[in-house]
Amino acid sequence: MDGCLWQELAWLWEQGVKTVGSCCGHHTDCGLLHKPYIQVDYKSAEIMQKLGYKKIFNPIGPKNMPLFEPKTVIIDSDDKFPVTRKYL
Repeated sequence: MDGCLWQELAWLWEQGVKTVGSCCGHHTDCGLLHKPYIQVDYKSAEIMQKLGYKKIFNPIGPKNMPLFEPKTVIIDSDDKFPVTRKYL
């Protein structure tokens, strides 16, 4: 779990969402995406959509778990140190 998303992830857990991965998108070791995402199990995808989360394309393929765009606003002043400005 990347630190910039901890508040949002904690709130999602309280809503019953089971997260399996996340990334702030500020470094390349997040895989192929290089942009922020929250990954959830298949059962939690419906909860995420009911909470108004936007599903994003998963380039790894259909067997991988669903990805959603975080609502946390992240401002990158440079690629090494993202700053979490606001939790929505």
